[in-house]
Parts: sequence; structure tokens; C-alpha cells
Amino acid sequence: MEFGLTRQEASIYQCLLGEGKVTGYEVAKLTGISRSNAYNSLANMTEKGASYLVEEGTTRKYVPVPLEEFCKNRIRRLEESKKWLVSHEPTEKTHLEGYITIEGANHILDKMRNLLSQV
Repeated sequence: MEFGLTRQEASIYQCLLGEGKVTGYEVAKLTGISRSNAYNSLANMTEKGASYLVEEGTTRKYVPVPLEEFCKNRIRRLEESKKWLVSHEPTEKTHLEGYITIEGANHILDKMRNLLSQV
């Protein structure tokens, strides 16, 4: 899910990794997800780069993008987005006095790590 898949898509991706080439119907049976939701999720996963559609005659089957490849592709897209954001970042106009409030253990740890890396 950290790589942009919904919980349902992540479950289906895990199924594809274990089963290999399967139909939407087979995915629905193996995961317990309704067929309509399975087919919608598979279509979304193909758009997101997590699966490939293989047409064998009249049968449409799905295969997973290998895990390492999927992760590299997602990280590469994030790096490209980061470069764009940095190059288009607006300049700060004024400095506000005071302090910020950060909530949540992960956000606090992220801020601490970023501050420590600047020291």
C-alpha cells in the first residue's frame, strides 16, 4: 500500500505474485473479493504498473510486474516528481515567528531525522 495500491489491490498483487498468470475470475475466487471489484482492481493495477494484461485468445489473464521492478518504477517516478516539485517550489515570502506543532510519532521522527541531517 505504501507504493500506491489500495488495500484490495495490494491483496490482489500478493495473490498474483504467488499464483502467476490468472484470470480476474480466479483472482476473485482466490482472494474472496467480488468479481466486479477484482476486475476493477486489476484494471487499476495495470494502470499503476503493478500488473500486465495478457490476452490469450478470448481469455484475459493478468501477471504481476516482478516485485523488484515494480518498486524501482515507483521510486523512479517519485524521484522524478520530487525533482519537478523542487524546481517549481515557490520562494518563501515571510518568516513567521513562533513554533510549529507536529503530531504523530512518525511525523515527529521524520522531523527529528531531517533536523539532525542538517546539523
